[in-house]
Amino acid sequence: MRTWTVLAVVVTVPTFLLSLTDLFRGSHYLKGGLTVGLLVPPAMVLSGLLMPKFGLWLSRSDEKFILEFLRRNLFAANASASIEAKS
Repeated sequence: MRTWTVLAVVVTVPTFLLSLTDLFRGSHYLKGGLTVGLLVPPAMVLSGLLMPKFGLWLSRSDEKFILEFLRRNLFAANASASIEAKS
């Protein structure tokens, strides 16, 4: 996710700065809508920063379930391996 966020910053910051230049100077360095150049770059960077935190929040109660699942399945795998070794 860090790679995506760094890539989003590298690609969108120049677009955002040129859009600000177009807004304040009235020039037209960029083709297309000015609002897209002003809204999309910050939204991409914010989503890159907030998405991992949102994922952690969604999985806040899964640690106990995952640990129990691994214990149960690893115990079953160890038990079957020891049974096969005895026969």
